[in-house]
Amino acid sequence: MHKLAKLIIDSRKIILVLFIAAACMSAYTMRLTTVQNDLYQFLPAETETRRGLKAMDGEFITFATADLMIEHISYDDALALSQDIAEIGGVRQASFDDTQEHYRSGTALINISFAAPSSDEICTQALDAIKSLVDARFDADNVKLYTEVGTDFSSTLLGEMLIIGAHFVKTSEHPCLYHLQVYSLLHQGLLYPIEGHHQLTQYDYQHND
Repeated sequence: MHKLAKLIIDSRKIILVLFIAAACMSAYTMRLTTVQNDLYQFLPAETETRRGLKAMDGEFITFATADLMIEHISYDDALALSQDIAEIGGVRQASFDDTQEHYRSGTALINISFAAPSSDEICTQALDAIKSLVDARFDADNVKLYTEVGTDFSSTLLGEMLIIGAHFVKTSEHPCLYHLQVYSLLHQGLLYPIEGHHQLTQYDYQHND
């Protein structure tokens, strides 16, 4: 055991170089790996389960939804906004009324239903139109929007895991590993060099050189 520990200590630079090389290779090949998240694809085509699921997909459509919350807004403005959203192509319905579920203490919640599943391009176009409409009328700090449209949950999860890893490496004795992790995040588009974004900012990065 002592010989092994001595070997690791004496070869620490070589081990570090090999680790960095492996991390670079992993960051590069990560984008080349595809993951099949749809369990439906693993079922044989002749099974009753797959045929039943296919029939259900044809008969029942899960429409995409979105929840839009706006703070510091009057009821009349929120009602007008919901009506304008309902007129956008690709939107089935924009639900809003004077109940506590939709309007309370100057805060409005508009429930939006799209005309297609979340993966459909028409939903993405409708969502972009909604964002443009809201951005033109309200301060971005007062707007909260949650939707599965245009959201890649696999990439989101991967980004959060890499950010946690970057924070962990940042506290280690090797700041070069932290820089490597940040570079990997930037390269994959999961981190942006804007101060305040994900707490790993360009300012933070520069001060750890």
